[in-house]
Amino acid sequence: MSEILEPTLWRSCRTLANHTRLSLLKAMIDEPPLCVQTLAVRCKLKKSVCSQYLRILNARGFLQASRRGRWVDYSLGANPSVKHADDLLKAVVRALRGCVSNKEYATVLKDLTIFTCPRRIFMVRVIQANPDRSPSELSTLCHIPYKTLHRQLKKLERRAVIIQKNTCVTLCRPLRPLAKTLLNLVLEKR
Repeated sequence: MSEILEPTLWRSCRTLANHTRLSLLKAMIDEPPLCVQTLAVRCKLKKSVCSQYLRILNARGFLQASRRGRWVDYSLGANPSVKHADDLLKAVVRALRGCVSNKEYATVLKDLTIFTCPRRIFMVRVIQANPDRSPSELSTLCHIPYKTLHRQLKKLERRAVIIQKNTCVTLCRPLRPLAKTLLNLVLEKR
């Protein structure tokens, strides 16, 4: 009997927005199941650290684990019981496949940080429902202090999720596929 996992989208993004965990995912792309020892060597990690990170990724529904004696083998594969795991994993793998430079890798990490905070998810949903509002109106609608809202809006603007023009805040569609997928997951009907 498998355990039912229900991680939130923001916690899953927070899990993925980690250089070491992304390197583990990248090492597993197009590979058969790999044991902790092999992944630790490939990613230049201590075996205990590697094992801990793999368990975290598995708990978020991004890996399939199989026991082979005293060894545990891991492979990429979304847990179907985790709501966003499949779409998110596919988008991350596509983005990682396209990474050939550190700059591109940094962009993947930056995209994953768009929604690492539940407050930003809530704000984007409010902005979608109430387009072209001023930051002070959004502060009232979101029940978030203006200073805090302003800081979060700046983060969303730097990640190309919103634009602030003529004192109005509007959602925009990111160009990068990973950021677009994340925004779609946030805005999908619940």
